[in-house]
Amino acid sequence: MLNVLRGQMSLVGLVRMQRRTIRYYQTIIERYMWRHAVKPGITAGSVHGLRGETQSVEIMEQRLEYDLYYIQNWSIWLDLEILVLTIFRGLINRNAY
Repeated sequence: MLNVLRGQMSLVGLVRMQRRTIRYYQTIIERYMWRHAVKPGITAGSVHGLRGETQSVEIMEQRLEYDLYYIQNWSIWLDLEILVLTIFRGLINRNAY
């Protein structure tokens, strides 16, 4: 949360991956690096269940589609929707992050 207060992250934005994950997927998925065009955030596509360690290229491609949708359609309303979904799904699913 301190990173948000410092302006280094936003509440809603794309969750950064580990460097080895970035190196791996940038060679496999053509538009993968586009997701790095925005400031990282605490929550975003994770509200759709696509979070944590990615087990397949197909799941990463799905995550990337949500990320690109977010980048291309950003609005304060979209951020508010994601924040509400994050809170709501976090209350229902104690395993969410």
